[in-house]
Amino acid sequence: QDVFHAGGVAALAADPGAHPSSMAYQAGNVYETGFAISNVSASTDGMTFHCVVGNVSHANYTESTTGLTLEMFDSWGDGWNGNYMGLFTMGDESAGPVSTHTLFMGSEGEAKVAVANSTCYSFHMNPPPGGWGSEVSWNVPACGINGTIYTTSYFCIDDVGNCAEYIHDCNMTVDLYDSWGDGWSGNLFGLFDQEDSSSVQNVTMYSGFSATECLSIEPSRCYTFELAKAGYYQDEIFWSINNGLMEGDSFADYSFCIGDDWNVTVQTPKGLDLQMFDSWGDGWSGTYMSVRSLDDPSTVLDQFTLYSGSYGEEIVEVANDTCYVFHNQFPLGWWASEVSWALCGINGSATTTGYFCIDAVGGCAEYTHDDCTMTVEMFDSWGDGWNGNTYSLYEDGKDDPIQAITLHGGFSGVECLNVSASTCYQFTLTSETYYASEISWTLDGEAVETSQTQSLRFCLDDAGAITIKYPKGIEVAMYDSWGDGWNGNTFGLYSMDDPSADAIQTVTLLEGSEDVATVVVQNSTCYIWRIETVGWYTSEVSWEICGIEGDYATTAYFCIDDVGSCSEYIHDCDLKIELMDSWGDGWNGNRLGLYDDASDELVQEVTLHGGFSGVECLDVALDDCYYLQLSHEAGWPEELSWTVEGVAEGAGAWTEAAFCYDGSLASSSDGSGTTEEDVEYYVEIQMCLVVSADGMSAAAASTAVQSAITAFLYATDGLSGGETLVLTLAQADNGGGG
Repeated sequence: QDVFHAGGVAALAADPGAHPSSMAYQAGNVYETGFAISNVSASTDGMTFHCVVGNVSHANYTESTTGLTLEMFDSWGDGWNGNYMGLFTMGDESAGPVSTHTLFMGSEGEAKVAVANSTCYSFHMNPPPGGWGSEVSWNVPACGINGTIYTTSYFCIDDVGNCAEYIHDCNMTVDLYDSWGDGWSGNLFGLFDQEDSSSVQNVTMYSGFSATECLSIEPSRCYTFELAKAGYYQDEIFWSINNGLMEGDSFADYSFCIGDDWNVTVQTPKGLDLQMFDSWGDGWSGTYMSVRSLDDPSTVLDQFTLYSGSYGEEIVEVANDTCYVFHNQFPLGWWASEVSWALCGINGSATTTGYFCIDAVGGCAEYTHDDCTMTVEMFDSWGDGWNGNTYSLYEDGKDDPIQAITLHGGFSGVECLNVSASTCYQFTLTSETYYASEISWTLDGEAVETSQTQSLRFCLDDAGAITIKYPKGIEVAMYDSWGDGWNGNTFGLYSMDDPSADAIQTVTLLEGSEDVATVVVQNSTCYIWRIETVGWYTSEVSWEICGIEGDYATTAYFCIDDVGSCSEYIHDCDLKIELMDSWGDGWNGNRLGLYDDASDELVQEVTLHGGFSGVECLDVALDDCYYLQLSHEAGWPEELSWTVEGVAEGAGAWTEAAFCYDGSLASSSDGSGTTEEDVEYYVEIQMCLVVSADGMSAAAASTAVQSAITAFLYATDGLSGGETLVLTLAQADNGGGG
């Protein structure tokens, strides 16, 4: 036999033709081997030789020539690359391998495995693992077992030398796994009796990737299975009882009971398999999904992510008779569109919220809220829940809330509403905090849809069918003639009952040539629709709402009746005034007053609260006379104008108009009523005129004075044309000088 040092076969990996130093092979520890050298060339500096390595099986470094035949295979054909399979005595694995076996080179080979009668064995990888373990496979034909580097098989030799696979035929088994292949590194799991907390059994695996043990249970008793002693590398271990009935990692523990009929009832927890996918293959890039109890959705129980790659699995620990919600944990990471997952038969994405329940025996099923009379579905555009914004459900006419609703996290969620038949309710925002503009919700799916600060009143009939009292949603069609959106122009919806208040809702066309938005309205209510913010290129803007068409300068009025139908509101009054503003921001606090001509008392004030135009009814009575003039001057009065048909057309801020209403001065008036053209104004003007009367008659002098005064009034905007100037002249006493 040839003798080599402890470097073994690796020391022969020299370049072709190289001459290994003899000293190198004589240094260190020396062992007997089954190697043979042949085809040795002449002893020169360039000598060559062949090293023939047999398919050697080692038992304490001596070859066995009898025993079971082990067939070894390598799919690549370069041997097992340092991987060894070990034979262990069952029940005494801690003593180490009885023998180890490997395929030194090639694609297949055989070895003899020495065994003893009346003995049971386990056969699995002996650490440390080598390279390319996925290429390794093996077969022991006499025992009917085969596997890979990751397989652990069990077999027994009877008293006459026959071999048969050993099956763990017991009431409860636990499968042990180690991701590194070196066993559990000192970690022990223990089975404890719940009655007195006494230790029933400890299990561990001393080497390899997997092992199976029978658990020593008895009927009519309850147990706990948990970590009994912590070793090293706890992140490598995993276990499963009864093929996944209970499973977990080093941090999991379970309580369960065994019935008289050996049926198992899992108490807590239950482990669910969470499958995580990434379409790009680089992990979830900072996106996490969280699990929470449905009884306390504000508390995160655990969170999960895929750190790298395209696929991964985690165990989600849950308890029996408990329901859960599963959604993203804010904030989302990058590339969230690549994220998907599967849990309890539910498939979702980073923006999906899943609900599931664990029954009394540990079964899992999706929870669909089908047992609810009515549901509210909640949405958040940012994905961080409603940030404390809370809606409350009230029985109509009562002050105490029945239920408070909020979204604790994620993009969406569903709640059951505690409602009853033959009852009316109010659903309204009761706690407004941050980012209310992000939230929206739907009631019973398609029944109603609304957003942020809207309230809802609804009734259920005897059969539980819903009738929405308010609000309703109506569509507004938006158009842009250039096709680049409204360029900062926004329109607002205002209440006719309080037109000075902020817009109930605003909409705009962000891009393109057309789009449709929904504005939320309430029954038995009238609204104003007008421009809210003036942007650029207003001439490109047009719209249609409630059958009314308009452009940037149009103001529309419409009403929602008691059954939710929409129709244009017509100012059907005796006399109306049209209000205009050239800048589009309303009259900025300027007000026009309607005065009683006889008493000079202020009857009514009108103003334009916003936009380019508006209409108001004037409170006039038959056969009474009035005048209109600015009652309160504020900023930018030069922008405003107004029209009363038959009275004044396009009048400005400082125009005064007097008229008498005889019933004919309505919006359809032919203009025959009394207008300012028929009114005499008496103004006392004191002037000092120097007129040369030499050679002039008194009539000629009077004409000269009238011409001078008329020219002065036109020059100072006192006259605008069409008026008749009536002058009464009085000659001053100048001492008889004419």
